[in-house]
Amino acid sequence: MAEPIKKAKHPRLAEFVYEDVDLPGYHRTYVPGESELTSRLLGLPAKHTYKNRASVIPEQFKEDQLKDPTLWKTYKDKVWESIGESALDPSESPLIEVEPNVFEVNPDTKAGRALQGRWDLAYSRARHQRWPEGHFLEGEIKRDLNPDRNYEPMLKGEEPLLGDIYFDDEGNFEDLWNISVDDHEPVLTPTNLVRRLGAPLLEMNTPVVRGKATYKGYK
Repeated sequence: MAEPIKKAKHPRLAEFVYEDVDLPGYHRTYVPGESELTSRLLGLPAKHTYKNRASVIPEQFKEDQLKDPTLWKTYKDKVWESIGESALDPSESPLIEVEPNVFEVNPDTKAGRALQGRWDLAYSRARHQRWPEGHFLEGEIKRDLNPDRNYEPMLKGEEPLLGDIYFDDEGNFEDLWNISVDDHEPVLTPTNLVRRLGAPLLEMNTPVVRGKATYKGYK
């Protein structure tokens, strides 16, 4: 039986965190979908707002772009768009809740199709940058340890909504949206101390985003 969706124990504190807290090294990106996940995590009524949009264009799948280790350059220089705070009709969200606290991409919305494109780019970059010289042979893969799956070695990509994404070799992923400090993260930093102290008070639900990306890079 699925667990019920929990409401904030301290609504005013949760609202303050939602509206005003942006920790060093742990920034919100204000893209569509982030407000839905953040409000669910904090146990607040669903919010659907955004300030930025990021899609992908075919140029980003070219060799020089996939080789570039700086993900954000490919967005900021090409497709990142700041539009000021806007409300998103819930029916146009990039995410669809398939069961309590489990979200997948909504392929029927413009924002959902943009999100899927970003996942495809993240996976394409992860595959390319971790298979040396563009070769895709077993044994040459460089993998990162996924803290959400008992540190299983996986392909690590990046994307504005989810941050780090850990893909299996076929492009499947499952991302936990939380503020808890993982075991591998340093404790004695100002940001992580705040996260460690705040999580028991604020983290009411742990949304999960799952999906599958497609490799679209060059070979």
